[in-house]
Amino acid sequence: MGRGKITMKYIKNVKLRKQTFKQRKAGLTKKITEYTMKAGATACLIVYDGDDGGNNTGPMTWPEDHTMVNSMLQEYVHQKIENTPKIFDVNDYFEIKKAKVKAEIIKAHKDIIDIKYPTWHQDLVNMEASQLRDLSAVIDAKIQACNHKINMFKSEMVNENVVLNPSPLSVIYSIPQMQQHINYNSEIGRYD
Repeated sequence: MGRGKITMKYIKNVKLRKQTFKQRKAGLTKKITEYTMKAGATACLIVYDGDDGGNNTGPMTWPEDHTMVNSMLQEYVHQKIENTPKIFDVNDYFEIKKAKVKAEIIKAHKDIIDIKYPTWHQDLVNMEASQLRDLSAVIDAKIQACNHKINMFKSEMVNENVVLNPSPLSVIYSIPQMQQHINYNSEIGRYD
């Protein structure tokens, strides 16, 4: 539970106003002194007294050494110049959103590919090296069998094309088949 909001009002009584100013200045000086001692930070307090009676004595500072105050102010100004904030506009907002969405899409595609095409089964994790070599040999044998079947189907396709489109030059007979073909043609010639 915090304190309630205190409205700042101009204090019309001059004596009370000066007394309140001194109290607040002393309180701020005490707090900044404690802060710099405990935190080890550099801090500066600049207070203007508006009721100095026209003497225009200038600001009251803590620390009272003006060279330290000036060096802190110069450091602050240089820090402001070096770290100018980037202007963030609507284009930057949408670029960031677009990059996030692209990253999510890439992650989703990767997850889909991992699910569709798993590269490593969980049962293979606990297998020994000899078991993995045996599995590799079985897989290689199956690949060779598949390649053999593919080549066999290709040769059957070629043979079917030859049978469907026979030409006298493209038909190759073995010796017994040639003898049967010659005998068949000679028998046909007898009956003509």
